[in-house]
Amino acid sequence: MTKKYLVTGGAGFIGAHLVRNLLDSKNKVVALDNFKRSVPRRVKEFEADINFKCVNADIRNFNEIEGHFADVDCVYHLAAINGTENFYNIPIEILDVGILGIINVIKACDLHNVPNLIAASSAEVYQTPDHVPTTEEIGLVIPDIHNPRYSYGLSKIVTESYCLNYNFKHGTKTKIFRPHNIYGPDMGLKHVIPQFINNMIDVKKNGLNELSIKGSLEATRAFCFVEDLVLGLRILESSTEDKHIYHIGTQEEIKIKDLIEIIASLLEIEINKINSDHTFKGETLRRCPDTTKIESLGFKPSTDLQEGIRRTFEWYIDSNKDEGSLL
Repeated sequence: MTKKYLVTGGAGFIGAHLVRNLLDSKNKVVALDNFKRSVPRRVKEFEADINFKCVNADIRNFNEIEGHFADVDCVYHLAAINGTENFYNIPIEILDVGILGIINVIKACDLHNVPNLIAASSAEVYQTPDHVPTTEEIGLVIPDIHNPRYSYGLSKIVTESYCLNYNFKHGTKTKIFRPHNIYGPDMGLKHVIPQFINNMIDVKKNGLNELSIKGSLEATRAFCFVEDLVLGLRILESSTEDKHIYHIGTQEEIKIKDLIEIIASLLEIEINKINSDHTFKGETLRRCPDTTKIESLGFKPSTDLQEGIRRTFEWYIDSNKDEGSLL
């Protein structure tokens, strides 16, 4: 049965991959985005599809977005500003988008009787966990209210609280997902994997065999390919549960230094020296989600890290040839 979806942040990295999946299933999709950080190129491929509509709107402005919630079967609320540099440089804008955004989305869902809302949170809500892999029951933490880094985490804590506590008059079912280190083609350049790819291409061109990174080489993350995340979202959508939180990711934990080795191997270069810069305070040294809860609904990632990085690497190389600006 054809459904109508609204995706906030629909021209973002995850949003565009989700839109593609929804359209491939012959659904109608409205993508809301103000293109502050997203790029029109990401949704250009959908323009010829009669089931797709892209709306330039600011999630902070209720009057701009409210009417687009009419007759929608499911809202995916992905709109946000993330990225460590942004946390420090524009914390007020991050808070506005995160907090006003979820308030406006919830009110619009309630006004138009939207039956299903799936809202994006983040691992930033719990920062440095006491146990790894980390379950959804972990306590939420803002370690230092004076540090603007935590503006994003705070906005996501508010998002979770609103979703869990808002009393929908018309019975909207709400689910929250916390994506963990999602990566893949077309994710932009301000994220770990494309930054490493970009930096190592420069290393190879210059023949220096020396790499500079931000953060600790011993830090660990568990990276999840974007297509696997989208699969998890569709599984979550079909669940009848209400007001539940789910971690979506993998439990394939890897040290940053080992991630660098994988990417270097793809580029066929040897890195003899790595300089690490600890400019940003508050770095979490170890993060890996416990995905038991989402797996109980049938979620199982199918793309291992080596394969996912290869596909990501190839996309950036091909795009660089075509556009000359992504790397």
